[in-house]
Amino acid sequence: MSNTTDQAGTHVDSAGASTSVEQLEQEGDIAADYLEGLLDIADIDGDLSDPDHKLHFMLPGPERFAEGMARLGIGDDTKVVCYATAFHWWATRFWWMLRVFGHDNAVVLDGGFQRWQAEGRPVETGPAAPRPRAVFTSRFHPEMVADRQDVLTAIGAGDACVVNALRPEQHAGAGATNYGRPGHITGSISVVMTAPARAPKNSVVSGFSRPATLRVAIW
Repeated sequence: MSNTTDQAGTHVDSAGASTSVEQLEQEGDIAADYLEGLLDIADIDGDLSDPDHKLHFMLPGPERFAEGMARLGIGDDTKVVCYATAFHWWATRFWWMLRVFGHDNAVVLDGGFQRWQAEGRPVETGPAAPRPRAVFTSRFHPEMVADRQDVLTAIGAGDACVVNALRPEQHAGAGATNYGRPGHITGSISVVMTAPARAPKNSVVSGFSRPATLRVAIW
């Protein structure tokens, strides 16, 4: 799922075969600088959400997603390196969306932009370089998406775990930002996926938790 910064650097150097994509929540989340070799920004809140659904952040249809990828220059053979500048969940959501629509050749940058920047790796400023339009074939995988009945069945089930990756205060029903009703799904656990917007200079920024650590947190 994830690539180390060394591996990502290799992908960035081979610009003809790889794409680095930065996710954003809103205009204020766009960084002034970004990974060298960035080709475009994926707008999850706009282009890559269902504009007609009454709820926020709903998956787009296969055709809309394919069109969004084609505009970004992401084709069926493109290696996609996903990262975010503020919160890692935008990168992981985009990675998941790519997998939902059948594009398995995608990874998440371990430690995100914060770690890349803290290690002194190359960054750029200004507009991202344009990439030619590509052909993306959507192949929807319904088994990677839980619907309402799936979640209701999981509540209280001994062989299922429902995880809330938002901030602890949102899990508790507090804080300024809530998605829908405050609080969390009955029986779900809080596994925090936050990171600082900028790493202190010369600091070492850790990467994603390893499987053994996650097993303890979830089970």
